[in-house]
Amino acid sequence: EIIVSFLIACALWYSVVVGEAEIQEKVVTIPVEYIRTPKDLALAGETPSAVKVHLVGPKSSLINLDDFRVKIDLSKATPGKQRVTITASHINLAKKVKLVDAQPSSLTLELVQIVQKEFTVKPQWVGKLQPSLRIVTVSINPAKIKALVRSDSSNIKNLVLMTTPIYLENIKASTTIYSKIVAPPRIQPADEKWPDVEVLIKVDRKRSSGAAN
Repeated sequence: EIIVSFLIACALWYSVVVGEAEIQEKVVTIPVEYIRTPKDLALAGETPSAVKVHLVGPKSSLINLDDFRVKIDLSKATPGKQRVTITASHINLAKKVKLVDAQPSSLTLELVQIVQKEFTVKPQWVGKLQPSLRIVTVSINPAKIKALVRSDSSNIKNLVLMTTPIYLENIKASTTIYSKIVAPPRIQPADEKWPDVEVLIKVDRKRSSGAAN
């Protein structure tokens, strides 16, 4: 049994040594990650999500490539277009693995400024009020909310924040409804999350056409 165990150990050792010594080439497609983007900047347009890389290294180091990533650090980025040349420093390569080539060899990125603006909050009405009722006033608190939006967004002045749906058929009398904010993807909260919104709806009954003046 001792001899058998020794032979197995020798076989394992030999396979490891051979695996380390055998050089292999692989061409694989790996995802691109954009990290440390400054809070006041955002990537614009289409950004490459994957890069095909040609790698050379020990066979044992090229078995599992699922964890390989091209990581683009944007911590020092500035607004505008910039080109990033893909190098080995962008990839978490295993020991003794070398990058021979990358396709594309460089990425052209565009970053735009994130600006803070104040947006009006509007109620999102759904359905119809009972025929016998009419809305007298609607008060929203807060009526305006500061939010972040990309500077290249079109019609920024016309963008508004909406409440979650308010169903008019459910309103039987003056009431206060607490809603959430519904915003387009390009508008993000200035704080960690959107504040709750209080919608005060004052209604009264319509006078009949035959009522005395």
